[in-house]
Amino acid sequence: MESKSNRIAGKTAGIVRFVMLSVMMLLVSSPRASAGATPLLEALGRTGRTVEQFWGHFAEVTCQESVLQTKLEKSGKIIYQQETQFDYLVMAETSSEDLAVAESRQVKRQTGKEKDLPLLVTNGFSMMMLVFHPFYQGSFEFSPPADDVFDGKPVLRIDFQHLKGKRSPSVLQLRGRNYPLDWKGTAWIDPQTWSIRRIVAGLAEPMVDIGLRMLHCDVQYAPIHFSTSAEIYWLPRVAEIEAETLRQHWRNVHRFSDYRRFSTDVKEQQKDQP
Repeated sequence: MESKSNRIAGKTAGIVRFVMLSVMMLLVSSPRASAGATPLLEALGRTGRTVEQFWGHFAEVTCQESVLQTKLEKSGKIIYQQETQFDYLVMAETSSEDLAVAESRQVKRQTGKEKDLPLLVTNGFSMMMLVFHPFYQGSFEFSPPADDVFDGKPVLRIDFQHLKGKRSPSVLQLRGRNYPLDWKGTAWIDPQTWSIRRIVAGLAEPMVDIGLRMLHCDVQYAPIHFSTSAEIYWLPRVAEIEAETLRQHWRNVHRFSDYRRFSTDVKEQQKDQP
């Protein structure tokens, strides 16, 4: 049950590659929950069904993706930046035993002069919402939902952490070997729609043996309205990924905009052509 979705790769001879093999996450115990909190199983069930809808929605659309790649000094000072804009779409395939993800990017424009510097290539983090997909929930331990606020609105907060011995949601590929990554973090869920508003995750512990000191992601989703559908699509808005080794420090920011539906918008555009 592997989903080849999230990848981070270095652009130099010493390639560092992170691959999202499957989207499975865990939720750890939360310190507080309100007296009237939603039971965990209900929250997971409702959120899981919404994520299944997301899975179908995301595969129906195309959008513009802007990726800002940044190389940093240890102090956090910017050494170099490069921004690239893409036509972006996701191709999804599901079966009873697998959930496969493939991303397609066509370069539209690039700014920043090419330099012989190691930049990260990060893929798949727009789909971090899939950690709540029913296909993968059995691989994680979830905290009871707790009341919180996000963007000024009430939400449910659920913390997560990878279970030892379970299949990891992602691996680091280094010199031909795969190193499973242990994630822990937090998700914020809209209790009205059961859509995930934000997911923040990082390594539970540094991977000192291979020099990976830090890997962190912060992904936010937003409601998207289409004129051809009354249904609201919750889709990625921004994904920020930061990674640090003993000698390198990077930050990538992905922004998604100008969503269009394949099934309607594209066909209508074709009809309008002379």
